[in-house]
Amino acid sequence: MENPFTKKEIEEIVSNYNLGQFKSFGKIKKNDIVSFGQIIETTKGNFFMKVLRHFDNGIKQSLKVADILQKQNFPTYQTFSTKSGKLYLMYKNQQIIFYEFIPNLKENWKNLNIQEINDFGKTLAKFHKMTKPLKIKPTNSGTYEDIKSLIHKFFLKRKSFSLNIQNILEFMEKEIKIIKCPKNQYSTGYYSEFNPDIFYSKMVK
Repeated sequence: MENPFTKKEIEEIVSNYNLGQFKSFGKIKKNDIVSFGQIIETTKGNFFMKVLRHFDNGIKQSLKVADILQKQNFPTYQTFSTKSGKLYLMYKNQQIIFYEFIPNLKENWKNLNIQEINDFGKTLAKFHKMTKPLKIKPTNSGTYEDIKSLIHKFFLKRKSFSLNIQNILEFMEKEIKIIKCPKNQYSTGYYSEFNPDIFYSKMVK
C-alpha cells in the first residue's frame, strides 16, 4: 500500500503533538475510502495515526466520549490531543487522529467462554452507567434503521461471498428484524468495535 505522506509532512504533523520527534514509518494498517491508518514511530514510542476521509459530528462525539471514559479509567484506548488541546488535527483539509498503539492486537474475533462473557457484560454495564450523564446524541449512521439497511444490502449480494458468510448474512437478515427496541425504551451508547482502527460510540433505538 502506498503511503500518502512524505517524511517531511509526517514530521510537520507530529510537531503539532507532544509525542516526541518523528523517527520512522511503521506498518500501514488500513487504506480505503473511509480512512488511512499507519503506525508511526517517534522518540517517545509507537503511535497509531488515523487519517479520516469521512468526518462528521458522530465521529467528533465518539472521540470526546472515548477521551472522557479513558480519563476516568474505563478500559478503552487512549487518544492524544494536539498542543492546542484538540482531539484531532486539521492538516491540508484532512482530519488526523493519534491513538495509542496496541501491539499484538488480534484482528479476528474469537469465541468467548462463560467467564469472558460475564466480564464483557460487566464492562458494558459500566459503560452504560458512565455514558448516561454525557447526553450522547443520536447519529445518522449506527442507528437501527441504518444497520438494518446495511445488512439487507449485503444480504442481497450474499451469493458473491463464501458459504460461511452467506449463512451469517442470512442469520443477520432474519434476526435484525426482531431486535428493535420498543419506543421510549432507555437507550445508551455502544462500541461497534474495540480496536484503535475503528471505534464509534453511538446511540441505538
